[in-house]
Amino acid sequence: MTLLKIDGVTVPKLIGYKVSYCKLWGSDTGRSMTGENKGTLVGIFPKIEITLGRLTASEMSKLLTLVNKASATVTYYDTEKRQEITGSFYFGDVADEIIKQKTEGHKQIGISIIANKRRG
Repeated sequence: MTLLKIDGVTVPKLIGYKVSYCKLWGSDTGRSMTGENKGTLVGIFPKIEITLGRLTASEMSKLLTLVNKASATVTYYDTEKRQEITGSFYFGDVADEIIKQKTEGHKQIGISIIANKRRG
């Protein structure tokens, strides 16, 4: 089982992997005067948060090429469905920190990957 691929490329040095099942509710959602909560669930929009170990200059360059764009095809492991799921995702801001100037060693990095469409 592979936990995460971006545009068909397995993400290197994955040391942290978390999937949040974020619910998007319709405008008819809320509590009534009796305290009952009602509404329309529009869908589940997965948010994947990953942490990668220290990367080389070459690895970081390849990773940034994968995530510094408007969207990508991401395949991730979904625990609820117990299978790999593929969909269109976008990426949160990415911060790169060089810790070894001579060798261009990069500090571990965290990235948020958010679904463009609801999970099927």
